Formats: sequence, C-alpha cells, structure tokens
Amino acid sequence: MNRIMLWGSVCLLLVIPVAGWGAEQTMTKEQMKKLVMEVIQENPGLVYDAYKKQEAKVKEEQARQGLDNAFKERVNDEVSKDNPSKGSDKAPVIIISYMDFQCPFCSRANTTLDRVFKMYPGKIRMVFKNKVIASHAQALPAARAALAAYKQGKFWEYHDRLFQNASTLNDAQYTSIASSMGLDLTRFEKDRASDAISWQIQKEEADFARAGLSGVPCFIINGVVVRGAKSADYFKQIIDRLLKEKK
Repeated sequence: MNRIMLWGSVCLLLVIPVAGWGAEQTMTKEQMKKLVMEVIQENPGLVYDAYKKQEAKVKEEQARQGLDNAFKERVNDEVSKDNPSKGSDKAPVIIISYMDFQCPFCSRANTTLDRVFKMYPGKIRMVFKNKVIASHAQALPAARAALAAYKQGKFWEYHDRLFQNASTLNDAQYTSIASSMGLDLTRFEKDRASDAISWQIQKEEADFARAGLSGVPCFIINGVVVRGAKSADYFKQIIDRLLKEKK
C-alpha cells in the first residue's frame, strides 16, 4: 500500500509539463525511471507532502467506509435499571459505554464523553457498563466500589473520581473516596462485597460478549459500535447522523 501511494504521489508531480518534452514525444521505460529519480532528488519535500496527502485521503476513506459499515451492522444491547445512567429516558440517542476503571484509554474516553454529553443537552442518555480487563488487578475492585456508590445515588461522581485516579487505584482509596463523598460507609462496604454486585458485573460482561464486542473502551450508540477512545468530532459525526435518522 505504501509503495502504491508513493508512486501515486510521484505521478502527481509528473503531470506538470517537463521542459524539453514535446507533446508528440513518448518516454521510454528507462527515461521515465531517470525522470522519477530526478524529481525525487530535486523535490524530496514535495514528494513527501504529496505522499502524506495521499495517505490522509486513504485513511479518511477507510474511516468513512468503517463508519458506514458500523451503521449497517448495528447490534442490540439490553439496558436495565441496574445500569447507571444519566440524561433523559426520552433522549433520542443512547450511548452505552463499556469501560475498565484502570484503563488509561477509558479515562481519556470519559473526558471526551463528558464533552459530548454537554454538546447535546437533553438529547443523550449515557449508560455505563463494566468490562473488566483480567490483567488489571484493580479493575474489578473499582467496578464493585462504583456500583456500591450507585446504590447510594452517587455513581457518576464516584465514577469520575476513579477515572481521575486510574493509575493509583487501591482498596484504601475506594473507602476514602466514599467517605469524602459522605456515603454511608457501613452500607458501602456491605454492598461492594455483595453477590448482587458480582452477578451484575458478570451479566454486563456477558452482554459485552453477546454483542460481539472486543477491547475497551467500547461504545454502542443506538446500535452503532464504536471501538476505542475516539475524538469528540468522531462521536459528533455519529450522533448528528442518528439525529437526522430520527427526523
């Protein structure tokens, strides 16, 4: 692919008329090779710029095709009252986020989602689900603590605090955050050790597998799957397209 793109870039430069070559003349293969080498040697910056522009066009087209495919291949996912959510239940767009509290990419994506949520007041309902990465020792304890905070109506504040401290999570910190937020600590400790929360996390991971998803962060926006920590502009493309569908 890179060779093809580089050759295309050089060809773009060669469309400029070359001094000494009349319209009736035809280059031999050797003459063409010589001219290409001369162009590259004399215009390395131009060749590189042309190559990068061609590369950007290819990536843009691949992204467009990928997005079109995601709209065609939508998935269904269940949302229940056990899943923390914010925004109106009547919002036309539902973003289901699968996250791991110890994942740095999820932390970055959380900041992006906050921005996107504010861009569309009243039009987005955010739903959170856990997808624990096995190699992250604190991911499961953090998920349990967040759901325990949810039972006292403080999920999103607790969720944000976890992501702000994603690289330093530890057991003492879960209790400390709960205490600073004024949670009932006796209830908090009981809930985060409960079977009910264990079952919920297991169900959310089963939902993740059933939807055919992989890797975190991962999002389902009205059935459209988005993988990875994308930019706010990328989310905006999808949301605007979905809102047009609703009309």
